[in-house]
Amino acid sequence: MSISPPFSEPRACSEAPVSPRPGIVTWLLGLGLSASLFLQAQALELNQASEAELDSLLGVGPALSGRILQARRSGPFTDWADLIQRVPGIGTRSARKLSAQGATIQGQGFEGSQPSEKAVQKAE
Repeated sequence: MSISPPFSEPRACSEAPVSPRPGIVTWLLGLGLSASLFLQAQALELNQASEAELDSLLGVGPALSGRILQARRSGPFTDWADLIQRVPGIGTRSARKLSAQGATIQGQGFEGSQPSEKAVQKAE
């Protein structure tokens, strides 16, 4: 009785290298994507976020992060309605998107706060 090794037979140097099985590659890519989504879903308090942290949010570039930081200089945001009112370019739709990525104000996501009618009308 002979036991065959778990490895493939030796091959000549001229043969192309064998790529990993598709299942392993798919699993590794899925693991990386899951980790990325997990990190993005972590809470990011907009009253304390740095410019780089703000820029890391989808839909927030240097111009919008600058406006957020500028508005924050006059005091922290009290709620999402305050953010919408004080930062040009942020409305209810973008507030929902930011909140879905883990952005919070005073520990609250956008759906957890009740924006004022004035802020909702401004955004629409």
